[in-house]
Amino acid sequence: MIFRQTNDDEARRLCLDALYEINNKNARRELVRLYRVEQPQSEWRAAIADHLRKAVTEDRRMKPAEVKAVLGQVGQP
Repeated sequence: MIFRQTNDDEARRLCLDALYEINNKNARRELVRLYRVEQPQSEWRAAIADHLRKAVTEDRRMKPAEVKAVLGQVGQP
């Protein structure tokens, strides 16, 4: 994934935006994985959490258990 291979802010933002737009199970899984590896107080972790919250609240196809699991990791919107 490009996000982990670059320190370029714009490239990282584009990666997060693309995963948010794709918003399928694999894209959300990748966002969760990125969230877990970022440092707890990093601005990137906060940005990833925001993208995940938006993705979860906007996708009506997600099962309640998956929504609960994601929000349990990143917190409520």
